[in-house]
Amino acid sequence: MIKKLLTSHTSKYKTISYVLFSTGLFLLITGLTVLNSDKLYYKELKQQIKYFETNNIIDEKNVSDLIYRTTFANKAYHKELSKSVNRYKNYSDLANRINTIYINSILDGTTTDKEIQVIVKQYNQLDKKYQARLKTSIEDIKKQKENINIVEDNINKLFDDENKTIVKENITIEIITDCYKRLELIPQENIKNKCRTYLDYAKNIVSEREKAKIEAAWKKLNVPYISQNKNNILNGCEAAALLMALKYKGYLQNMTLTEFVKYMPISKNNDPYEGFTHDMYSLQPLTIPHWIAPPPLAKFGRDISGNQNIIDATNYTLDALDKEIDNNNPVIIYIIAKFNEPKETVEGAPRNLHVMLLTGYNKLTNEHYIVDPWTHDDGRTSWTVSKELLENRYNYVGKKAVIVR
Repeated sequence: MIKKLLTSHTSKYKTISYVLFSTGLFLLITGLTVLNSDKLYYKELKQQIKYFETNNIIDEKNVSDLIYRTTFANKAYHKELSKSVNRYKNYSDLANRINTIYINSILDGTTTDKEIQVIVKQYNQLDKKYQARLKTSIEDIKKQKENINIVEDNINKLFDDENKTIVKENITIEIITDCYKRLELIPQENIKNKCRTYLDYAKNIVSEREKAKIEAAWKKLNVPYISQNKNNILNGCEAAALLMALKYKGYLQNMTLTEFVKYMPISKNNDPYEGFTHDMYSLQPLTIPHWIAPPPLAKFGRDISGNQNIIDATNYTLDALDKEIDNNNPVIIYIIAKFNEPKETVEGAPRNLHVMLLTGYNKLTNEHYIVDPWTHDDGRTSWTVSKELLENRYNYVGKKAVIVR
């Protein structure tokens, strides 16, 4: 009886043990399967993140789907996956933001400094591997914005009012030219067009102002004009210049050039320091200058007009002659025809010697106004020349001049 009872209990225990073992084995296998499934899911998401990174997939839908899938990851992997995905999301969000303001490598000109600051701040918070992808764009965006700010600031500095209608008095053409050059450094055509409008307006205003200043800076004597060649006295430049100066000072008002030259002293020995050499009426011979030096020309002027304030100004500097213009005294000046290069010296003067009348100069531009007794085929009767050129030709001839005071 007892034996039978023990046998019965043993059988039950074996059955229970078998059931427990089977259940445990099932749970173990199931657990391993679940664990293995979670691991595969983790690997799959990691591969997908890697794929996104490799192919630079940044569209919001794909990234949102990736974030959504991480919510189903096992807790053991969820934190790591979330970090990876969120880091990639921060990168993709910033990349998308950049793509809306930086199209074809050109920054949208309406982007504000504050927006740039936010973008840079977000960029600085990215992983270095993502920063490397955006570094060139970020640096170019900052540079373009800097150039835009400089251009707009330069434009604002040109004006005294917000509406940009009153150009400041100290603005010059050089300043505006620099603004034009700076404008070409930016690729934003809409900003260029707007700024060009302001620059063109300012340039016109400043140009008119500078023209007025330059015109006001001229000291110019209104000397009556007399033509040597129109009076058929082809070598009468000294005589015509002297008669113009005398008439300006109030002498010989009724005398013509034809009458005037009849009294001109002539050198029988072709010595210009005695009187006029060769032929006053003909250009021939062309190989030698036909002229009279300052000393006898000044004496002739004094004798024929009675004005004793006609002086030989040989060796006067050009600055000294300018002071004579300040005192309303025209200056007969010995230079070179058409201000060309001097030709060989013959009988004490360059072969292309020409005498004109200095009647003005400009303190701002360093230019001089010269009345030419030879009337040119195009009607030219005067020259505006630089001080440098005039001084070069004047000095070359030997600083020869006559002042009519």
